[in-house]
Amino acid sequence: MKKIKNILIYTIHNSIFLYFSYIFFPSKFVLGNAKLSFWAAVFVSGFVWTLILKRLLLTIQTRSRFVRFVLSWIFNFVALWIVARIAPYSGFGVIKFTWLIGLAFMANIVQQNFYEENVGK
Repeated sequence: MKKIKNILIYTIHNSIFLYFSYIFFPSKFVLGNAKLSFWAAVFVSGFVWTLILKRLLLTIQTRSRFVRFVLSWIFNFVALWIVARIAPYSGFGVIKFTWLIGLAFMANIVQQNFYEENVGK
């Protein structure tokens, strides 16, 4: 039950993060397409991002905060890149993939506390 709760919280967190990235940078990020409405794209993209990220984060086996931060940043980028690559199904698109580096970095900063409380132990 705790895993489902963590995935739900992480999905809501990631969906809100995608929503704000679209609000602040509407010319760089796209949410929604012909198949998915705006809100459906927000939650589907957040959920897919969460599933990919949770799987990748299970591979981190280090106690170093810096190494964990860098690996989490890379994993966030990879997860966001995959979500953007499957845009017809997820509804999340990006104009240039270099923007995902910054988005992954900001998401990583916000996610660090949650990761240390729930996944890192």
